Amino acid sequence: MFENVSIINVFYQVMAIAIPIGIIFMIVSLVRRSKADKDRLKKLEEKMGDIKERMNENN
Repeated sequence: MFENVSIINVFYQVMAIAIPIGIIFMIVSLVRRSKADKDRLKKLEEKMGDIKERMNENN
């Protein structure tokens, strides 16, 4: 059954599937990381605003 299948052909087909999946995975992870970074930055900005308000109240 598999005597006509070349190892190079199998390797090529696996790479032809793996590379696009890897690229899609990288794009999705970058988008998720960017959203998480935006959320962290927003929380940090809110904390800095609170700290500034407390410092102004103490002065």
